[in-house]
Amino acid sequence: MLDQEKIVSMARLSSYEENEGRADIATGMFFRGDYVGLHVVRSVICATAAFFIIVGLYVLYDFEKLMSDLYSVDLTVFAQMLLRRYIIFIAVYAVISYIVYSVKWARSRKRLKGYYKSLKYMGRKYYMEDEY
Repeated sequence: MLDQEKIVSMARLSSYEENEGRADIATGMFFRGDYVGLHVVRSVICATAAFFIIVGLYVLYDFEKLMSDLYSVDLTVFAQMLLRRYIIFIAVYAVISYIVYSVKWARSRKRLKGYYKSLKYMGRKYYMEDEY
């Protein structure tokens, strides 16, 4: 005889496994520090590229003013100002990335615990029925 509760539970578990479960299982293979660290490094690399693109676009947008002020501007002061802005941009971006990926890892871990708990429950339920 088919048990309606088992069918619903198995369908729910299968649906989870096919959809967000794939990402959760991939996330669950990492320790928290490794997962967050890897994604923060990736974010910093992308933020560096974004910063240089933004600076390049600003230079192209205001090229005439830049060329006229080139000889009157102290380049070391300009480079220090640009470096300070880069460091602030990267630091803010890294902190935000750290928070986002820490929360993402924790939520994924919580969903995986529920998934594994449900799998154990289903396994025990099948095992008990097979003994009778």
